[in-house]
Amino acid sequence: MDKFLEVATPALVGLLYVLAARYAVLLVGMVLERVLVGIHELQRKINENKYLRLVQVDDLLLGKLEQAVLATKGELVDRLKAASADGKLTEDEAKAAARAAYATFIKSLGRVEYDELVSVFGDDLKRIAMAKIPYVVELLKRDSKSGEAAADPE
Repeated sequence: MDKFLEVATPALVGLLYVLAARYAVLLVGMVLERVLVGIHELQRKINENKYLRLVQVDDLLLGKLEQAVLATKGELVDRLKAASADGKLTEDEAKAAARAAYATFIKSLGRVEYDELVSVFGDDLKRIAMAKIPYVVELLKRDSKSGEAAADPE
């Protein structure tokens, strides 16, 4: 019996060591899986928040551009169209109107709004705003045409 215990004890200790090591690896794997799931969930929330912020900032940009285009239309565009023989703007006049709308847009921004736009668009703010002005003009034209059609149901 002493001989058996002398041989079996180191084997049992070795077996317990192997089982403990495997259990530790299993626990570490489970913990790592939970950590990775948490990281993926956090990353998803961050991306969702970034998307929502981008949508909100883009809405701010479009809303302020719409106000600027309407103000420029009232101040400059209507006057230029009235002075034109065909009632339309030349390409140069349209570019000047877009620049005036951009200037009005920048003047209309509060510090917080400006900082918010710059934090998202950075140095591209002017380029993006100038590119969206024709889009805003088209939206306003469509809205005014649909408004006229609704007012005149013939």
